[in-house]
Amino acid sequence: MEKFRKLMSSLKNTVKKIIPSSLIEWWTRKISAKKQQKFGKKSVAETFGEIYEKNVWGGKSGEFYSGDGSSRKFAEKYAETIRKFIAENDVKRVVDLGCGDFRVASKFVSDDFHYTGCDVVFSLVKHLNEKHKSEMVEFRCVNIVEDELPEGDLCLIRQVLQHLSNAEIAKVLQNARKYKYLIVTEHFPSPQTEIIPNLDIPHGPDVRVRYNSAVILDKPPINLQNVQILLDVEAEEGTRIKTFLVSSER
Repeated sequence: MEKFRKLMSSLKNTVKKIIPSSLIEWWTRKISAKKQQKFGKKSVAETFGEIYEKNVWGGKSGEFYSGDGSSRKFAEKYAETIRKFIAENDVKRVVDLGCGDFRVASKFVSDDFHYTGCDVVFSLVKHLNEKHKSEMVEFRCVNIVEDELPEGDLCLIRQVLQHLSNAEIAKVLQNARKYKYLIVTEHFPSPQTEIIPNLDIPHGPDVRVRYNSAVILDKPPINLQNVQILLDVEAEEGTRIKTFLVSSER
């Protein structure tokens, strides 16, 4: 499987050199939209369960892998920012919505606070509890769109909303109003791109960046108040990964 992935990656690079980028972008969007529509007809749990089961975001067969956005080069600065925020605000309970494979959160958890990772995929949560559960770390199977969320001081939502529809995002943010602090991280197109705020898409593996859009918290239809940026790092092809603090007065 790994050899096949490397072969496909090499083939894609060759194609990019031959075919105009505008045509590749058009075709990629068309395929992505079709795939996204397919997943959108399934429940949130079914969708993300299949994504992990079929390694849609990459990784080895049978491995729980949340995608390259959780890789070290993107996660280190985020982890540093979260550690600093927790220490400065005396946070004792952290709730991580859409914790995924735990590669990111594992870089900032400590014995100084209790961490609860939430994900909708039961098999993933079971695996994480078997491997990482301790007195200060636990994982729960939670549908963050529909279910009541665990108690906590700080709520983290890192590159999760980008996979949901606008209606689902609204429900998640409404559920998260219970927390004193909310920190949201999202993927943005490059600064040179004319960004379409909050383009509505069905839930699924793809993200709005592919359509020159992003989840922008203080733009319609989300319209959150008191949003301030905490971190802005460069990602692939000039895109940005931005982290925002939303105050309790939202």
